[in-house]
Amino acid sequence: VMAGLLSYALVTHRRYDALSALSLSALVLMLADSSIVFDVGAQLTYAATLGVILFIPRARPRGPLGETHRPGMFATAAYATLGAWVMTTPIIVTTFHDLPLLGSLANLVAVPLSFALMPLGMVALVTGAWLQPITIVLCGTSRLLLSVMLATNRLCQALPGAYLDLV
Repeated sequence: VMAGLLSYALVTHRRYDALSALSLSALVLMLADSSIVFDVGAQLTYAATLGVILFIPRARPRGPLGETHRPGMFATAAYATLGAWVMTTPIIVTTFHDLPLLGSLANLVAVPLSFALMPLGMVALVTGAWLQPITIVLCGTSRLLLSVMLATNRLCQALPGAYLDLV
């Protein structure tokens, strides 16, 4: 739903509001299956997405000529990681009785990779029916990036002190 709204906004040259898109996607899922509210995976997904949306710094005017300052990729990844951690930690602690600490370092790799994975997936979705050779390359590249992301997650999870158990 969110990707569809983003595509629509790009095609029609309209402003995309991530909070509205997140809300609409939650509404659509709840209408399709009202028990989704109790699904921990859905709760974590929406909490992390909300944290990322709320914590990523926005471009802001700077200087007398109105030029804008955009935060760098590392700062964006760090704020997105912090936002996801802040919003998901209460759910993780109450559900799994673990407190994630260093495991969130994986997001410093995952967030920048997701900036590449999302457009690759959207283009592959469009090219899938007509340009299969290009789609195969796009999906292969996405799979490689996703493998790197998952390997990083496993590495960070294995770090000493990544989690406090039985909180």
